[in-house]
Amino acid sequence: MNGEDEIFVIGEVKNKEFIGITPSNSRAILIKFLQENLIDKGKVIEAWSMDMSKLFKSACQEIAPQAPIVIDKYHVISLVNKTIDLCRVATEKSLNERFQIKRLLLMKTSTFDKLCKSEKPKWQYKTNFFKKVLIEHKEIRILWDLKNTVHIFYKCKKKTSIDKYWNRIFKLLKQHETIHPEFRELRKTLLNWEEEILNYFTIRITNAYIEGLNNRIETLKRKKFGFRNKERFLKSIAYALLPITIFIANTIFTH
Repeated sequence: MNGEDEIFVIGEVKNKEFIGITPSNSRAILIKFLQENLIDKGKVIEAWSMDMSKLFKSACQEIAPQAPIVIDKYHVISLVNKTIDLCRVATEKSLNERFQIKRLLLMKTSTFDKLCKSEKPKWQYKTNFFKKVLIEHKEIRILWDLKNTVHIFYKCKKKTSIDKYWNRIFKLLKQHETIHPEFRELRKTLLNWEEEILNYFTIRITNAYIEGLNNRIETLKRKKFGFRNKERFLKSIAYALLPITIFIANTIFTH
């Protein structure tokens, strides 16, 4: 909403069911919402899937402390990509040069390889130029290696491979933090959430469904050119996401 005014979108990721939205990001309200919509309705919580929110983690541990917490892999990749882009910008400023390689630097290696085989002159030029930058600028090559290591990490299935690439990520961050100081904060964050990140490999759930809901909400905000009234905003989200039968049975939406 405005400034620090936020809401939580809650859903069942396994059954892809929208549960609801909180009126604010207050811990007390979040706990009450989870209690009324999950525990009081007899739902069994097998695991929590979330982003790296300490507030949400705290609330979940109070409601169902036995349920493991899984940090969604796309949030980890997004955090790494954000750090990589900050380092790219800093490198370009230090060299006083604009490479215009953001898209290529953050894309999957498989996608990049396909572009390298493209017969279109545009992509032939871009991919060749990017390869040249990787050879000539160690700072950019380090970022490319970090991104690829994280993607390989999430493709691992055996514990030995998982541990190997997890340790490789930390080694890479530690080794090159003098070149990219932003690596220190990323390494600290990943270490703080290590258990929850690694839980993904035993539980294998993601909150992609919830992220889809968030995208729909953002689209709704853009179409309406934003909302000044929170109540209208929340009702609009409910109309867009909940089944119509719920509205027919609930007078709050018909008056």
